[in-house]
Amino acid sequence: MKMRDIFDINLKYLRPKKEYVLQLTRLGLPTGASQAVFSVAMVMVQSIVNGFGEMFIASSVITMRIDGYVVMPIFSFGTAIMVFTGQNMGAGKLDRVKQGTRQCLWMSLGTAAAIVAVIVFFGKPMARLFTNTDEIIQTSATILRILAAGYVSLSVSFVFWSVIRGAGDTVTPMWALIITNVAVRVPLSFLFASLFTEPVSIYYATLSSWVISMMFSFVFYKMGKWRTKGIVKEAAEAVAAV
Repeated sequence: MKMRDIFDINLKYLRPKKEYVLQLTRLGLPTGASQAVFSVAMVMVQSIVNGFGEMFIASSVITMRIDGYVVMPIFSFGTAIMVFTGQNMGAGKLDRVKQGTRQCLWMSLGTAAAIVAVIVFFGKPMARLFTNTDEIIQTSATILRILAAGYVSLSVSFVFWSVIRGAGDTVTPMWALIITNVAVRVPLSFLFASLFTEPVSIYYATLSSWVISMMFSFVFYKMGKWRTKGIVKEAAEAVAAV
């Protein structure tokens, strides 16, 4: 507030402009809808988990707590490349987007590989931080091993989907998330729960949805339609011409 000669804040600069509000709404609503659908899908999967008893519920809770920490580095790479893509698409620098995507993908994959190694070798000690019950520890470690390979898929899909979102296309990732969660994860969870006696089998549905999301993200990234979605018209036209 004291740096008036450099940065001036007053009410006349805080009035919303219609064009920016519409842009933010167009970009934000699909992402919000995606998260809403994802939350509903999680509730439906949780209803299946609850049917397997207290021990399995406790194991699932522990697994999700560990999962929250595990995916955070992978999320961070996605956030970084999304911002990077938005900046460079706005500047019309598609080459930098491609180069940044490759570098971010390798870093994300390397991080995911390290995470998988930790989970495989230290899954039980990690679960033991939450409980001393052997059955819960063993089940939690088993679930983590099932999901371990999926973190590699997530590291790929997050990068590609984030590039697509950063370029200005938030609708395609929305439909992909709806398909992978509503049309794949939830039905497979019910199917696996009815076909297999082991409760942990429902987490193969989660793994399957992650792998399918990775394939979708790769296909849509390679198709390249995201290149024409830039919100800065001149830059979008320059990128589309490359």
